[in-house]
Amino acid sequence: MRTIIALAVFLLVSCCAIAEAPKADLMKAASTGDTARIRELLEGGEDVNAKHAVVGWTALTAAAYYGHPEAVKLLLEAGAEPNMKDASADTPLMKAVTLGPYEDRQEMLKRKAEVARLLLKAGADPTTRDRFGVAVWQMPMNDQLSEIVDVFEQAGVKGIKEEKLIQAVDRGDLESARKLIEQGADPNAKADDGASAWSQANLWGNLKIINLFLQSGADVNAKWDRGITALMVAVDRSSVQCAEKLIAAGADVNAADDDGISIWKRADQKGNNDVILLLERSGARPQ
Repeated sequence: MRTIIALAVFLLVSCCAIAEAPKADLMKAASTGDTARIRELLEGGEDVNAKHAVVGWTALTAAAYYGHPEAVKLLLEAGAEPNMKDASADTPLMKAVTLGPYEDRQEMLKRKAEVARLLLKAGADPTTRDRFGVAVWQMPMNDQLSEIVDVFEQAGVKGIKEEKLIQAVDRGDLESARKLIEQGADPNAKADDGASAWSQANLWGNLKIINLFLQSGADVNAKWDRGITALMVAVDRSSVQCAEKLIAAGADVNAADDDGISIWKRADQKGNNDVILLLERSGARPQ
C-alpha cells in the first residue's frame, strides 16, 4: 500500500509539473513530432534547451525517444544540445537507441535509426555511459537492434566490429568471424569486462576459430583476468590438441598467472598425463 501511495504521489507531482512547466507545449509538440508547432513556439521565444522540472527532458530528448526525425532535425538546427543529460543522466542519443512505445516495430526502428544518425552528425557522443556503465553504442548491440548498430558502425564508432566478433565467437559462427576479421576486426581488442574475441575463443575451445585468430595476429601470450593465458585455459580444459596448436604458435610454456601458479602446476593439478608430457617435451619446467 505504501508503494502504491508513493507512486500515486509521484504521478500527481509529475502531472502538476508538466501542467505548470512553461515549456510544456514545446515538449508536447516534440513528443508528437508536430514540426509546425515546434517552429511556432521557437519563433515565439521558447528556449529550445529548457528542461522538464521533474524528469529533466528537453524537447530534443522527447523527439528522440518517440522517434521523430524531422522534429529532431528542426530542434538541432535551432540549437538544441545533443549531449544534454536528463535527471537519470541519459542523453537524447540514449533515448534514440531505446525503442520505447511503437505500433510497427520496423517502422520505429527505421525512424530511430535516422534519429541516431542526425544526433551523431550533430555531435552526440556515442561513448557516453549510462548510470550502469553501458556506452550508448553498446545499447543497441545488447538489444540486437541491427538497424541502429549499423548507424554507429557507419559513423566509424570504435569497438563495434570487435563486439560483433565476440558475439560470433560465442555463437561458434566461424564464417561471420572470418568476415569480421577481413573487415578489420581485432581479435585482441578487449571489451569493458576485459574479455576479447581471442579470450572467448579459447574459453569455448573452438579450434577452428582459434586457428583463424592465430593466422590473423592473435597474441598467443596475451594475459587476461588474473594473468590467465590461452595455454592455461587449454591446460585447464585438458585439451591436448588445443595446447599443441598454441605451443606451436609460440605460447610460453613457463608462464605463471598472477597468483604464481605455473602452467605445468596447473596441468599437474588436473592430473592429465598427456598434457604434462606435452609441456615437458616443449620445455616446461616442473614446479
